[in-house]
Amino acid sequence: MNNFFEQLTNFFKTNYKEKFLALIITIVVWIFVVSINKKIKTFDIPLYVAINKKSVFVTSPPKFIRVKTKGNAFNFAMIDKNNLRLKLSLPNKKVGQFKLFLDNSNFSFLSSVKILSISPNEIKIKTAIKEEKIVSIEPYLDGQPKEGFKIESVEIVPKKIKVVGPRDFLDNLDSINTEKINLTGKDKSFSKKLAIFTGNSAIKIKNNIKTANVTIKIDKDVRKMFFKKIALVVEGNIDAVIKPAYINVILKGPIEKLEHLREIGFTVFVKNKHKKRYYVNKFYFKDLPEDVYPVKFTNIKSILVNKSTK
Repeated sequence: MNNFFEQLTNFFKTNYKEKFLALIITIVVWIFVVSINKKIKTFDIPLYVAINKKSVFVTSPPKFIRVKTKGNAFNFAMIDKNNLRLKLSLPNKKVGQFKLFLDNSNFSFLSSVKILSISPNEIKIKTAIKEEKIVSIEPYLDGQPKEGFKIESVEIVPKKIKVVGPRDFLDNLDSINTEKINLTGKDKSFSKKLAIFTGNSAIKIKNNIKTANVTIKIDKDVRKMFFKKIALVVEGNIDAVIKPAYINVILKGPIEKLEHLREIGFTVFVKNKHKKRYYVNKFYFKDLPEDVYPVKFTNIKSILVNKSTK
């Protein structure tokens, strides 16, 4: 190790003037090469336009101004990246249409480089008197729940929200929507946080509220269905003449099961007694599917069963 340091010391002591001169020449050549090596670089400059607090944009300015520049590494190194923003103000406090023209003087923070182009270099802005309005929030429902299920209820929080925008735009606005909710095939209730939109860039939601909580309750689609002239049969399918031979009944249950019963039919039974002729005042069902039950019958006081006559 000591030998290494000794050799290094001798290296710098020997012909040190010539070596120092070579270093200076190398640095100068490097600076010259870098300075003549020009590059083109594009900046997207954020744009901020100040307007009167009592007015609002109808036609908004672009968010960025694209500036194409040329320079060497030293030129670009002098740019303060934390200062890359363009702030403009409208020429007066009135509302209406304005044109703002941009040139190199607007980009003093790029003075160390050459500006080749500015896009756009003309900005058109329209402003109007700002109004506020309270509107409702409507969930955007898409699709249908699974067959046999239905939407029982929809709750949204908040139900209403305050928006700001041009008076003419707000006059016809009563509600805004959430993002789309896909209900296709759903068979269970659920809650979801959804983004809300005004549908118009000139209308903004006040207080920077961006979402609403939506709860959709999905339940079985239970309904009532009327069935006419359902045959009465003695249990055990015993041959008999029954008067009346048919009854009318209203069943309640999931809609898909009721519709299936409508297709295949069903039977109402009366009790089999060890008599040839007798009266009954009750009847029952054997083949109704689960969750389906009768809620109303034909008003029958008694049923005559005669097993001696076919």
